[in-house]
Amino acid sequence: MATFLTLGVPEPRAGDPLLARLLDDRAGRRLAGPLHAHPVVLASRLSRPGADGGAPAAGPVVVELDVDPAGLPEHTAVRYTLRPPPEQVPDALAVDLPSPRAVRVSVLTDVHRVEAAGHHPQLDADADPATVADFLAVLAHSPVGFIARADDAAGVLRVLAATVAALRGDDVRTAWRAPDAARVRAVPAPAAKALREVLLSVEVPDASRVAADLAEAGLEPLP
Repeated sequence: MATFLTLGVPEPRAGDPLLARLLDDRAGRRLAGPLHAHPVVLASRLSRPGADGGAPAAGPVVVELDVDPAGLPEHTAVRYTLRPPPEQVPDALAVDLPSPRAVRVSVLTDVHRVEAAGHHPQLDADADPATVADFLAVLAHSPVGFIARADDAAGVLRVLAATVAALRGDDVRTAWRAPDAARVRAVPAPAAKALREVLLSVEVPDASRVAADLAEAGLEPLP
């Protein structure tokens, strides 16, 4: 269970736990660098390798399900991403999969449902502040953690700032509307590790571009 974060004088970060392997690349690329985690590959692309001009990245991947998983070829998935409409969330939880899943949720009932099933609710970075506050009120003190999805560095910063606020007991809505990069950067290493037990990763369309933009915002991994 996560504990409240406290801000203080920044400590040296061994491996920079705040940002380490934060970004999953939705373009399906396996990228080198401290912020980069896993490629996100559409299940249909696994079924038709090379159909879009390239083969899926070799090795473990995040698989976003857009086809029936029953017919997929052999693969290694660290996680499955499912983005069903609200009425199909129970069906998404009932699918038989060999790895954990992240399920997009839009109402508090589904947050509880996914969390109770031991899976990871997924939060979109364009959600409204009230939805985010309700979401993080559950996930800030849950052992399962959550996955976020953002389109750019601003969305990633919004997710980080709101998670910091939730763990500190601050106003999540304010942090979501006006994220403060300096406040996020000031989270000391032990608290950053606790934060990353809650926020597991963020799926972005171009992890290289997002990492560069985060650096410009002052969120650059320390050596």
